This record gives sequence, C-alpha cells and structure tokens, in this order.
Amino acid sequence: MKLSLNNQGNRNRQIVWLLIGIIAVIVIVCSVVFLLLQLVPLQNLTQSLSPSANPTRVASSPNETATPIVIEVVATPLPIPPTDTPQPTITLEPTATQTPSLTPTPTRTSTPTRTPTNTPTPDPWVLLGQVRAACSTEFTFTPVSASRFKLVAISGGGDDKLISFNCCGSAGAAWLVNDAWLPVTNPSLTLRVGETRETSDFGSAMVDRQRFNVGCNDNEQMDLRVYYLPAPAATITATLTATATPTATLTLTATTPTTATVTPTATLTLTATTPTTATITPTATVTGTAAVTPTTTATLPPAPKGGIVFHKNDNGIDRAFVFNLDNRTITPLVDFGPVMDLAMSTNAPFGAWSPDNSRFAFISTVSSGASNILRLLDLKTGSTRPLYSSDTGGGLSSPTWSPDGTKIAFVRVAGNQHVWAIDAVNADGSKCSDKYECELTTNVNGEQFRGGMSWSKQGLFALAINSTGANNVFTMFADGNGRANLTNNPADNSGPAWSPDGKQIAFTSTRDGRPQIYVMPAPGGGPDANAGGSAPRRVSQGEAADFSPTWSPDGNWIAFASYRGGSTDLYMMDLSGGNVTRLTQTGGDHPLWSR
Repeated sequence: MKLSLNNQGNRNRQIVWLLIGIIAVIVIVCSVVFLLLQLVPLQNLTQSLSPSANPTRVASSPNETATPIVIEVVATPLPIPPTDTPQPTITLEPTATQTPSLTPTPTRTSTPTRTPTNTPTPDPWVLLGQVRAACSTEFTFTPVSASRFKLVAISGGGDDKLISFNCCGSAGAAWLVNDAWLPVTNPSLTLRVGETRETSDFGSAMVDRQRFNVGCNDNEQMDLRVYYLPAPAATITATLTATATPTATLTLTATTPTTATVTPTATLTLTATTPTTATITPTATVTGTAAVTPTTTATLPPAPKGGIVFHKNDNGIDRAFVFNLDNRTITPLVDFGPVMDLAMSTNAPFGAWSPDNSRFAFISTVSSGASNILRLLDLKTGSTRPLYSSDTGGGLSSPTWSPDGTKIAFVRVAGNQHVWAIDAVNADGSKCSDKYECELTTNVNGEQFRGGMSWSKQGLFALAINSTGANNVFTMFADGNGRANLTNNPADNSGPAWSPDGKQIAFTSTRDGRPQIYVMPAPGGGPDANAGGSAPRRVSQGEAADFSPTWSPDGNWIAFASYRGGSTDLYMMDLSGGNVTRLTQTGGDHPLWSR
C-alpha cells in the first residue's frame, strides 16, 4: 500500500514536470512567432528608405558621411532550474537598435559675410631692369620718359656686402643718367646689400642709358635693380598775341578758356587756354587761336657755315664724323675708341679744332681701360701723330687750343683715379717743360675736372669742376690761378663753351629738372654767380635732355645733342632758342663746330 502511494506520487510529479515543459515550449514558440511578426514591418520600412541591402541614414550635411542602420536582436535562452522548485523563470529580452523612420535634415546654406578690403595703392615705381655694376658700368635700355630713378642693391659687395658708391671725389655723384650727373637723395659714399638710392626729381626726360660708378675704390661688384618713376603728363602752354584796331592791344597767354571785356585804349594781359575769344567793347571784337609749336620761331640769322665733328658708335666702333653745313653731307673723319669721356658718359668734348681749322686734336684709345692718347690730325694730309699719353688705367679729356694755336690744354686723370690735373703741351711736339707737359693746376682739394673745358680768345679757361657732388662752371687764368665760380648752383652745370668773341659762355644745366642749354655773359653773374651781370638764360626748350653745346663760327647758332626725337641726334638753334633744326637722323653726340 505504501509502495503504491509512492509510485502514485512519482507519477504525479512527472506529469507536472511534463506539463511545465509543454508550457515552456508553447511560450517559446509563441515568443518566436511574435518576434517574427515584429520584424516583417520593420524590414519593409528599411527597404523603402534604401535600395541597398544595408539601409543607410541620409546625410544631413555635405560634409557628413551616411551611416548604415544596424538592427540587432538579442535573445536570452530560457534557463531550466536544476532544483525541484516548480518556479520556472522565463526571460525573453529581444533588443533592437533601430531608427524606425528617418527625416532628412535640411541643410542651411550660410551667406558669407562680405568683409570690406582696402584696395592697395599701386607701386608707382616701374622696374627698369637689373645690372651688375663694377666701377664704371654702362646700362642701356629702351627709352623711357622718367622723372626720377632709384636702385636697390640686391647682392654682391664681397664678404661685407658693402661697396663704394661715389665718383668725382664727392658723394652723390655716382649716377650718370644720359649725359648728366643726378643728385642722389642719400649722399652716403657706400652702398650695402638691401639699401636703396634715389635721385632727386628732375622733371621729365627721355632716358635710354645710365652709368653707375660703384666699387671703384675696392674693385668689387654689386647687382643693382633699377626702377624709374614715370614722368607726369606734360603740360603744353602757348602764347597768343592779338592786336585790336584801332584803339586797343590785347596780349593773351593760353591756359584756360576765358572771355574778357576790355575798355577801349586799355592794354590787357590774360591767362587762358586755346581757343580764346576776347571781346573789346565798344569798337572791336578780336578772336584768336593760339598755335602750339615746339619751339619759338624767330628771325632767321644768316645761314651757318663750317663743319661739325661729332661722335657716333658705328657698329661697335667709336668714330668721329663731320657734318658739312654747306651741302648737308656726313663723312667719316677718324676712329678713336672708347675714351674716358665716353666711358664715363660726360659732357666733356673728345676733341677740338685748331683756330685756323687746319688740324684737329682728339683723344683716342685702343680699348676700354687702356691708356688715352692725345693725337693731332692734319686735315690737309690726313696724317696723325701722338702728342701725349696717360697712365695705364688713367685718362685724358677735353682738349682745347690756345688762342694762338701753339698749345693744347687738356684734363689728365692718373691711373689711380685720385689725381686730376690740367696740363698743356706744345702743338708742334716740342717740350713745354722738363717733363714735356706743363702742369697748370691739380686737384689739391680732391676736386675733379670732369665736365669739360674751353679756352677763350682772351686766354681765359672756362671749365666744370665738381667738389660737392655736382659740377659748377668756373673761370681760371691760363697759368692755373684765379678760379671763380660762375654758376654756384646745386644743380649740375657742365660742358662750358666760349662764344667765338669770348663774351658769352654756353653750358648745360639741370637746374630746371632736366639737362638744357643755357647762355651767360662772361664772366657770368646774377643771383647764382659771384660777379656782376645777368643771370644765365635758358635757350633750349626741349621736352627731353639737351646737352653739349658748341658755337657756330659767327656766334649766331648753337649746335647741341638732344634726345627730343626719340634718339640722341644733333640739332642746332639760334641764340633765342628758335629755328631749331635737326641735323642727323641716325644718331650723334658730342658735337664740335669748326672755328
């Protein structure tokens, strides 16, 4: 009986456990079915958002990378307790990380804030080019209209990157533009890499060549970058003179349009630009139009005579030619080479006619840097003979004849470039002293005689001396004494030439901004001279550089070199600056008129 009860109890427990297992299976199956039913709509949703197998969230900005949607289902298996306690615990925790719906986020395009910027002022300086300068270096380029120059030292100068920047024994005279020495704003005698030098404003001039004298004291080189400041637009003024008949005289200077009413019998001076209408009440009306011409037209003096010797570089050869005024022909005279005046681009003459025009004294050399030789050409026979030679590395300049034709004076530069002297030799080749030449004067104060020299019929020298950076015109007695400064002006004054009667001196000056021709009565005077008389009078009126004046034999004309036609050529004008005539068309400078 007891055994029967135990068996019955065991069967009952088995039935219970069986039922529990059946129930657990049913619960698991239902849970799985439930989960499957939940996954179907979610899968449909993700497929509608992306055609790819892996759904992707749409990027909300251009820089964002689209991120795939990951759906995870985590199921925890049902534990079956090992004990007899009929308290089964069923844990089912499906976990899904999902985004059921994606709403695209619109991208906001921001409007950039406009920041006002200041427009930089353009650099007015224009790069002209780069040159390696060593002592006396020529720099040529396409002509430009300039009012100022500057240079920047960019490299060179040896270990200390320093180089001398001077010539003619004075600061600031190391920069030759065309044929005029320009003052430099910084008068330092040295130039260091990175430093700048700038010329003073010289107005307006057409420039095609420059010469730099740097490194002459230490034999070093330096690379220079050269700039120029374009010249301002030229203003042309004209003068109009109109006369009303019978009761009034009207003089007008054209600048701006003006209408003037003038009472009869009055004389009125007005400033106006052409065209100008002047009404004179009550008796006359005068209408005048100013004619603008490059030069003043004056009464034509007698036709000039003689010949003009000039320099021209002919296919690389420095050669002298003669322009014959009678038939306007040009013939070659003599080859003379790159002498000191050409190497240094001075206004000084390279030769001179004898008083009777039978001989021509000139300086010659075989090559740049070689000795300069004073030679005498007999124009009747065509033969030449040497009279004097400079040291090697030195030079000769500005030969000029004594009034009686027996002596030739000249400027001599020693080979060390420090000693400058004025010597004279006998034209017949005989000794002038124990040393053959007669030394008239020397540079006891370090001055240099580099701007030309002329000997008057009264026996007085006119010469250019620079001791403070620019040349001034002096007079000096034939024995070398009695120097007198005639110009005494801070601008460059050079190339003095006596008139045939010895009463006037023509010279080149930059006092008005660019080289022009001036005339002053001997011995000079006025506000910028040390003696009485009239101030120098400007004769040439060119818009470009005019330089190297020389007188006609009758003293009515002056020939000169000018860049006014776009190239350096010979011109002539009368003493009022009118009747300007171009003589050469293919180049020419340093004119020397016969006596």
